[in-house]
Amino acid sequence: MAHVIGQLIGTVIGAAFWSLFIAFIIQYATNKKIAYKPNYREAYKAALLAYLGAITTGLVLGFVIGLYGGEMSGGVFLTFILIGFLVTAYIYSFTIKDASQTPIGFGNGIYIAFLQLLFAGAIIVIIMLILSFVD
Repeated sequence: MAHVIGQLIGTVIGAAFWSLFIAFIIQYATNKKIAYKPNYREAYKAALLAYLGAITTGLVLGFVIGLYGGEMSGGVFLTFILIGFLVTAYIYSFTIKDASQTPIGFGNGIYIAFLQLLFAGAIIVIIMLILSFVD
């Protein structure tokens, strides 16, 4: 039980830390897409909620698959990534508001989530390149 609680605390701390960087991506993407840059606090809140929402969705789906004896194959993993992407876009669509305080909508949420996905992919590639040179 203590191991599970430790993982949960680590996930929340990781979400809070990662959201510090994602907030800048949200500001950049909204400024490019809808010509409005939300303040950092709003962008951070949206990033944190989206991250925790995607993680929670993945946990629930993982428990359901495990409950029914399924296994985590590559196809299931890619489906989880797609569902997490859509959950993130949905949360962005109503937590980020434009200058008139109306939600930005699902299409703009997908745009922001896609830029976040590209950023995360670039970070992973950079880390892999760095690790490939370490003996």
